[in-house]
Amino acid sequence: MNDFFLFSLPNSSDFFVINSDDGNGEYSVEITSFDEKKKIQFISSSVKPVDIEKTDIDFHIDEVVENTNSVSKQEYISKIESCVSELKSNSSIDKVVLSRKKIIPIDKEINYKQTILNLKKRFPNTLVYLFKKNNEVWLGATPELLASLNEDNFKTISLAGTLPVDEAFSDKEYEEQEMVTQFIKDILGKYTQSVKVSNLKEINYNNIKHLVTEFQAKISSNEFEKLIEKIHPTPAICGLPQDKSFVYIQENENYNRNFYSGKININLENQKIAYVNLRCMKVYSNAIELYAGGGITSSSNSEKEWTETELKMQLILNELAFI
Repeated sequence: MNDFFLFSLPNSSDFFVINSDDGNGEYSVEITSFDEKKKIQFISSSVKPVDIEKTDIDFHIDEVVENTNSVSKQEYISKIESCVSELKSNSSIDKVVLSRKKIIPIDKEINYKQTILNLKKRFPNTLVYLFKKNNEVWLGATPELLASLNEDNFKTISLAGTLPVDEAFSDKEYEEQEMVTQFIKDILGKYTQSVKVSNLKEINYNNIKHLVTEFQAKISSNEFEKLIEKIHPTPAICGLPQDKSFVYIQENENYNRNFYSGKININLENQKIAYVNLRCMKVYSNAIELYAGGGITSSSNSEKEWTETELKMQLILNELAFI
């Protein structure tokens, strides 16, 4: 099967596919890693609708993961506690998002069609995608819109603060959400004065929930790329200040995030859409690699942060189907 990017936009039942062709098309998808050192593209002259119920999604993966060691609970909690101590003693950093990966060996072939249908049914308000590029295979259902532009109508969100749906948000989550919201307000204010900000909302992602604020503004097309470069990596997946938290992550996570928390930019006719790649996995021939993180502040509880990452990973894992 040739390389492709299969996707369904939030709150839509339609699926589309972009195949790489001669590289001169007007439609494109660009996937960029968190540290922006890795990038792959799909460029095509068409975006084709797909009846996924009647489409076979079948391909072989040669890539094998040699080291199946995951970040242990003890290791992750130790990193969180060190980070909390650093935030308490270092007034120049307010928040750091620490993530981890989990590798699960598999001895069966994934049923990609059923997995994608499961994700779409379970998480209808997310960008659901599957892509194959050479031996690189990823799939996910990400809830975090980085930005969208339809003509000159710009939209983005601040999304942070994660808890199980049966728990009440505390000051820690509201503080974390406010950091992200203020960060986006400050950046948008440099490009436009016509910003509309919604009231704070709660959104459910199956058995977890987030705090979210929506933004709308008038932005010209030629400023869209500049804006998302300023916004990403957001405090929701990096921290505050952006530069210092990024350095802390690079020095302390001790693993490569790859495309997790990177950007997925989709350019369609008269519409540009960018998502942060969350709730995702990389697929190998012998394993799957899951990623999740949590926003660490000076008031974080390491045990709760571990549980949060477990819940996030389990959400995607629950929808995985095998042949």
